Amino acid sequence: MTYATLRRLAGRLDEAQAKASTATRAGPTVDVATGAVIVSGEAGGRVIRVMFLASRLHVVGGHILTTGEVWAALGIDAAWENPHEEEAARAIVAGDGRERLEELLRRADVVLPEAARPLFEVGSWRHVALWGGRCGSKSTSAGVVALLLARGRRLRIVCCRQFMANVGMSVRTLLVDWIGRLGLADEFQVMEQTITHKRTGSRITFLGLDRSPDSAKSLEGADIAWIEEAASVTAVALRKLSHSIRNPAACLWYTLNPEDAADPVDALLLSTDDPPPRSVTRRVNYSENPFFFAGGLVDTLVHEMGTGDHAMARHTWLGEHLMLTEARIYPNVVAGPPPAGAIGDDAVDVVGLDFSRGGADPHALVRALVDTKTRMLFVVAELATNAPTAELVPAVAAAVGSRRLYTDHEPERIDDLRRAGIDAHGAAKGAGSVARGIFWLRGYTIHVSRSCPVTLRELVGYQWQRDRRTDRILARPRDGDDHTCDALRYAVSGLVDGRGDAGAISLRW
Repeated sequence: MTYATLRRLAGRLDEAQAKASTATRAGPTVDVATGAVIVSGEAGGRVIRVMFLASRLHVVGGHILTTGEVWAALGIDAAWENPHEEEAARAIVAGDGRERLEELLRRADVVLPEAARPLFEVGSWRHVALWGGRCGSKSTSAGVVALLLARGRRLRIVCCRQFMANVGMSVRTLLVDWIGRLGLADEFQVMEQTITHKRTGSRITFLGLDRSPDSAKSLEGADIAWIEEAASVTAVALRKLSHSIRNPAACLWYTLNPEDAADPVDALLLSTDDPPPRSVTRRVNYSENPFFFAGGLVDTLVHEMGTGDHAMARHTWLGEHLMLTEARIYPNVVAGPPPAGAIGDDAVDVVGLDFSRGGADPHALVRALVDTKTRMLFVVAELATNAPTAELVPAVAAAVGSRRLYTDHEPERIDDLRRAGIDAHGAAKGAGSVARGIFWLRGYTIHVSRSCPVTLRELVGYQWQRDRRTDRILARPRDGDDHTCDALRYAVSGLVDGRGDAGAISLRW
């Protein structure tokens, strides 16, 4: 190594040390209820106070309420709830319990479900799984704890998922958001591929297991491997993870919405009487999320749990395994128009477009009228074409008119549509978005105009996958002729995710 090279390295080291010395001191993380230090920190640094809230206790307007109390305030008979769990929650707030909790709430910097506590106990556990249904705050809990641990000492944290085409598909956005919400922007250096704590040197990286043949090397030396959407992790990837993380004090975190008992992570930790040593699992449903009722999906939960496909609803919201008895995804499809008056004047007019992937794969556009009161959906128009973009855009413009169009996420093609005056938007995508869209549509009677033969054929033929060994039906759509199915799912995405004119629930105090 030359003298010049040594000088450059020394200069970089001096610069790094200078940055560290001027970085904000990171104080300890403490349990606000007991004052106990959860994560060590520097004297004189900012203290983060964490409040752990028990199952079925929620923060609403600065008050602590049980799940049952919120449903009562909403005037909703939540028949799906477990009364025994509600009794336990009411016992906690009995007497002066509520007042004491609300005092702790006023002093806390962050509120986490009690189920998140094992995440802080790095070294005590080898496997920590937070599992459950939608909106349980599993990912949020893991992300917040990862940031707080990174402030305490030097750690190497690898955030993994089976499929990650780019870093934008990882939990990076969640982590960056919480760095801001916790007021820790001065402590962390956020780069495209890494997040580093300036004083401790903790480093958070992101890894797609399917696209990284050398992922085993990427995991060597990791203190924490967080596997997001762990239900989709393959047996090969799980074996690599287990063998690559050799530090005996290292921990593997799993956040998942269970799908099938035979899935590798599920079989390892959840659907077994003999889990690995030093394993802990915690159920985290919406009833464990302290802030669920402050979100925008309460009406969606009530709608799906109260009507339609109950098995799918319990799978989506309560994390139960889905036992399907029919291969058809949409047994609720009817050829021809709905009965007179079934589609009211206030029906929502929706349009969706699935872009071609090339070759014989067509572009598919579907327009439908949706009556959220009668739970009827009428497909009134379709477009299936292999036309190039120059011809596709005017055809789409003619079909869409002034309506809002939801498409799959292809920014360049969406920009082409917008330049033509089309109000085009990418449909919401993320963990479980396909299943949510399918479930939502299964709750409707879908009528298809006879002028839409492609849509009718594909909806009727749309099926779940089958396990090759057992022939059991799996809750995963089979690939094939599904272009109009995808287009219809995109079309209703605004209603599924609460952005459309489907009504809303408000608390009545």
